[in-house]
Amino acid sequence: MFWKYALFFCVLLSSAHARKSSSGLDSKHPFLKVKYSRSEMKLARHIVDFDRQLRRHKFKRNIFKKLNNYKNKNQSFKEIWKYIERIKKLEKRSKTFANYYKSCPLDNGNKNNDSSSFLKNYFKKNVEAHCRFVFLKRLTESKSKNPFNDHQYNLKVFENLLPLVIKGRYVPQVTEVLKKLSGNILLREKISRMLTNEIISTNIVPSKKILPLLFVNPSLTNHIQIKGLEKRSSNRFFYKEFRKLIRKTRRHIRSGEYSQAKETWEQVISFHQENKSYLPQKVVWKHFYSLGKNSLTAGQVVFSEKILLHTLRISNGDQRNETLTMILIGPLYEKSFAKSLFYVQKYKLVENFDKITSKLKFWVCYILGRTGEEKLATHFYQKLIDQHPMSYYSILAMKEMSSLLHEPKEQFISRLKKRKKSSTFFHSNSQLRKKFKMTLKRLKMWLALDLEKFVKLEIKEITHSKPSKIFQSRKIASLAEKENSHYPLLTGISKLLNQQKKFIHTFRLINDSLASERTDLDFFTLKDLFPFDFYKKVKRYSKNLNPLLVLSLIRQESAFNPVAKSHAGASGLMQLMPNTARELHSTKRKRRNFRVKHLNNPSLNLRLGIKYFKRLLKKFNGNLVYALSAYNAGEGNLRKWRKRVFITEDPILQIELIPFKETRHYVQFIYRNYFFYKFLKDQENMFIPINESFTISEFKPKNYKRPLRD
Repeated sequence: MFWKYALFFCVLLSSAHARKSSSGLDSKHPFLKVKYSRSEMKLARHIVDFDRQLRRHKFKRNIFKKLNNYKNKNQSFKEIWKYIERIKKLEKRSKTFANYYKSCPLDNGNKNNDSSSFLKNYFKKNVEAHCRFVFLKRLTESKSKNPFNDHQYNLKVFENLLPLVIKGRYVPQVTEVLKKLSGNILLREKISRMLTNEIISTNIVPSKKILPLLFVNPSLTNHIQIKGLEKRSSNRFFYKEFRKLIRKTRRHIRSGEYSQAKETWEQVISFHQENKSYLPQKVVWKHFYSLGKNSLTAGQVVFSEKILLHTLRISNGDQRNETLTMILIGPLYEKSFAKSLFYVQKYKLVENFDKITSKLKFWVCYILGRTGEEKLATHFYQKLIDQHPMSYYSILAMKEMSSLLHEPKEQFISRLKKRKKSSTFFHSNSQLRKKFKMTLKRLKMWLALDLEKFVKLEIKEITHSKPSKIFQSRKIASLAEKENSHYPLLTGISKLLNQQKKFIHTFRLINDSLASERTDLDFFTLKDLFPFDFYKKVKRYSKNLNPLLVLSLIRQESAFNPVAKSHAGASGLMQLMPNTARELHSTKRKRRNFRVKHLNNPSLNLRLGIKYFKRLLKKFNGNLVYALSAYNAGEGNLRKWRKRVFITEDPILQIELIPFKETRHYVQFIYRNYFFYKFLKDQENMFIPINESFTISEFKPKNYKRPLRD
């Protein structure tokens, strides 16, 4: 019964009914029928302008006039009107403190946030920040010698600001206030004492910016000596010396001077033991872990093991999982499965299986399967798949299980269970409450304006809405309360996001829901996670290459956004660098006339991107790990890794050794994407060995044989 809950989606390979039943959902879902008017979109644009000006504390003259035109005509933004009105009055009224407190009451910040209205809380927070800014500005502009006497609440409000000031906020404004008080030594001393008491009571390291604001007294001096600036300079000194020793050890390893490397490593340990209070734990762990990997890729398995075991002693949380994974993997490069099993048993990884990461779970199962514990390995592979259905390591687990059981495909599929489809409560637009429909309207407008910040707020509000806040009918709300209403809610939002071609938000939403176990993975969710946009165009340019592999790459590179641009300057669907794209043009004339904006043309981007990807696959004999690594990190980095890092031909071990975390995850995610795209197109063969699944056969030389994994 190992397969009772395994790979629930594979049974859908032959389920044409599932495909048909989902075909009409997109156009009928009530979320898609919610529409906004032209005037509502204009108001949304004005509110975006208002928000920008609010955060800059500088308003244009006509912004309130523009907003006022829609005040009683539009209900979509009703919940934030009171904040707009407050700021409007604050800006329009005479600049007295009496008028200030009418718009910014003293107890305003003490009210609890309404967790069900995230957009409202966002504006509330920004309005409060603006009130603080205006308060300090009015203190400095006051004609009184002591502006705290201008109103009875002024000193109290200033005192409430101190926790923010000691963290470095509003320092320029507070400095101006204190300059104004330069002639009032008693008041300056009082404010300095207030700041000093706040610093000591909260036990924080004071910001350098606020030191000039303070009168230094023995209490403050003592606090700084223990907690503050002297320790910071010591930290810098000790870290600099620590890093020198680490670099020296790494140089010895790369030069093959292993005896010197071992001597320097002992110095590193000694230095760390003596000065660890001055060295940040996270940074130390990162250096130790990296040094352990460097030793492993240099072929020094025993030395690597020694470093990693020491690293484990200073590890915590996720660091411990990463270190244990590398400790288990190390002996595998010498086919020493027994040694890896020893560490599985020593650290009780089978007993604590549910507490470790999907990555470590896979390697524990892998080692069990290679040391005669096939039955136990199969059981825990199944657990891994159930707990992490979208993980790269679950895909590997599926393939390893099929290899261990040696079952024919028909028998394998027959053991799988079809997942029951969740019920839906969304049949008609009229079922939805007016306020909920307003939230959907706003979401569609933010999506159209490409405002990620507001999109996230609205999605958060929708997903946290209780059924009673969604449905007008108490009966439907009660039914939704009893069942899992999150699944149909998730489906509706996903369809709305996909309709607007905002796939990146769909991916985040579903991944968050899966991680929080508020929904399960099924065929319909997979279709939302792995869209087929641009498939026909991709197919046109993908001669001798499976277009699904290109879709897998596009999903990771740009999330199907044809105008996506990275911080490095890569553009378009396949995120091509301008110089690479220019070089891919076939004629000098085309290269000369090329402009970066041309990469936003999907057809051109696909043609050049697929041409480049094919070139890499051909160059590396269809090796998917090499081709994807070169595509992401550049051919220069791949050349270095092939010389220094890839000490094995086993693809799954090679991936674990990729030095760049981004590239390592990139290769893993595209492999996972490719699996699910092939599944959705009925192309996935579960029984292809893992090492072969990392080779694109169309680009493999006729007589080429990839070395076996064991």
